[in-house]
Amino acid sequence: MRRREVGVNRLWDGARAAGRWSSRAIHERGAERSALTQAAKAALAAVLAWLIAAEILELPQPFLAPYTAVFLVETTVYRSVWSAAQQTGAVLGGILLAMAVDTVIPVQAAAIGVAVLVGLILGRWRGFGTSGVWVAVTALLLLGYGSADDMLLLADRLLEVLIGAVLGVTINALIVPPVYMKDPAAAVGRVVEELTGLLRDIATTLRAEGLPDHAQEWLERIRSLETTIRRAEEATGWARESIRFNPRRRRHAVAADRWRLLLVRLRSAWPHVGQLAESVHTTSYERQPFRYPDMTARTMLADLVDATADLVDARSESVDRPVELRRITERGQAAADRLRGLCEPDGPDGPSPRIGLASLLLPAMKAFDQVAD
Repeated sequence: MRRREVGVNRLWDGARAAGRWSSRAIHERGAERSALTQAAKAALAAVLAWLIAAEILELPQPFLAPYTAVFLVETTVYRSVWSAAQQTGAVLGGILLAMAVDTVIPVQAAAIGVAVLVGLILGRWRGFGTSGVWVAVTALLLLGYGSADDMLLLADRLLEVLIGAVLGVTINALIVPPVYMKDPAAAVGRVVEELTGLLRDIATTLRAEGLPDHAQEWLERIRSLETTIRRAEEATGWARESIRFNPRRRRHAVAADRWRLLLVRLRSAWPHVGQLAESVHTTSYERQPFRYPDMTARTMLADLVDATADLVDARSESVDRPVELRRITERGQAAADRLRGLCEPDGPDGPSPRIGLASLLLPAMKAFDQVAD
């Protein structure tokens, strides 16, 4: 009885989860709606491919047309086009292989073995991608049905695949072509939030009295930020791919390039921010010659770090503000110039007491330059 109750509860939970998924797919834009749309497009492509191959052209093995069409309604139009070329090439290679093997080896069983062996080896060519297995499968089907020497049937096989490929690509490109712009915007936004948050924390600490006591935490945040940057790079790469060969490319190309270029800047600034955090951590130990700078120098350095954070924020806005960017850049450059003056050598009496400041200034300036340029 108890097992039955557990089973019923699981079924009920599954039904409710399916209901929530369906509700999101219908009422909200997101992954669920994208999945539902692509599934509906694949179903439409399969039906049309079957009608053309079976009802209109009356081909002997029409199942290849809808089969191909379903697999070519990919997550992006670019992948549909590329997969269509790969699959068509693999099927053509299988047809040619079957013809060659059938001509050389008269025994059907032996011919199948050789065709599968050679087909799997040829299919490993990276140009075929995941469709490489179709070289061997196509040759196997043709030799198994004994149609490898029938040019008309061979042409039918290729035609069936072409029908499915054309329909799959066309439907994916013309009916709600998939574009993924929401994820990169959110992913890059998280990078901006984490990076500016870290920079402002460093600036606040530099302005505070005494030695920093949580610099080690910054190093952990830097490592976490690298993971966030990688995810953002994947998301922006996905967005750029989704607009290739896409009829909606013109509408989204500017936004995709904007997020990509901003992420390039942030990726370039990230290691220097990490070096700055590590230098603050090192100078906090007050070991010669890397002593923690005095309040005046730290305040100037904090101004430079704040300017870097402000630049990141300004560049992440959807509307360009050249006047604001120029003002922030000039403020940061002025702080850097004052700090360079403080780092001038004091004289021949041993190491300069400014070495600690210089070890902080170099990564701070590099991070600023990456965002300002």
